[in-house]
Amino acid sequence: MAQYLFGYGSLIDAASRSKTGDTGPAYPVRVAGLQRAWHVVAPRSGYTVAGVKPQREASCNGVLMELAPHALPHFDARERRYHRVIIPQQAVTCLSGESLSFATIWAYMTSCPGVPSDAYPLVQSYIDVILTGCLAIGVDFAVEFIETTHGWGSAWLNDRMHPRYRRAMAETPRAAEIDQQLHALVPHAFSHRRDPVR
Repeated sequence: MAQYLFGYGSLIDAASRSKTGDTGPAYPVRVAGLQRAWHVVAPRSGYTVAGVKPQREASCNGVLMELAPHALPHFDARERRYHRVIIPQQAVTCLSGESLSFATIWAYMTSCPGVPSDAYPLVQSYIDVILTGCLAIGVDFAVEFIETTHGWGSAWLNDRMHPRYRRAMAETPRAAEIDQQLHALVPHAFSHRRDPVR
């Protein structure tokens, strides 16, 4: 049986995960008992990214991707601010109807939760990668990501012109659609999104 990795942030996007290693097919899923939030501070990069931690009543959507054993160390290096844990199979619901046989399901958990700040804000270039991946699955999937992610706040930088995120897309063809969803679903936070100081 195969081993899988649960991607709930930038790994949702196929192009983003391909920059780290080859994966098999990715299946949209929901995992019970995990709360996603903007709470992983990346000091060297200067921004805050998404992470998950256990929470009984919560759930988190994302993708399960099949991994070859040799690929796992590459993803460990990418996710060095996290610790890798096993997710119980019974917590996983496949959203596209597949019946998968699992040996092991890995996920990266938040090690030291923090909070976004002016020094380490949310950055639009990272959010764009995630939501582009979500929208490739479907609008409802993107909506669920936004609605179930905690920590949308006023420390938010619109860095599309000069991305801070090192795996940022060269272009953001769905930028208008992404902004429309963010404006509709997290209007207070989105209204505080600021452009970089020139």
